[in-house]
Amino acid sequence: AGRTLDALIKFGSLKIDSRITIVDSYLYDKIKILDEHQIQKPSFLKLVEPQVVFILANSAEDQLAEKAYKMGIRHVIKFSEMLDQI
Repeated sequence: AGRTLDALIKFGSLKIDSRITIVDSYLYDKIKILDEHQIQKPSFLKLVEPQVVFILANSAEDQLAEKAYKMGIRHVIKFSEMLDQI
């Protein structure tokens, strides 16, 4: 949820609303996004059961995707896959 998310908000006009849950195992208790949205622990995904997860990580994409699939999330999109579309 760190630098990539920050860049998407600042430069990509990403709008964070109630339909979006931001998850980060390191930042969940340290910062808030736009003073409104708390970053959640990964275990929060079990509660909200999202249909799609976007992974905004560079080095741990595959490991995070594997964890998401193990949690029962069917649609996982990696940041590198999005960049490949450009």
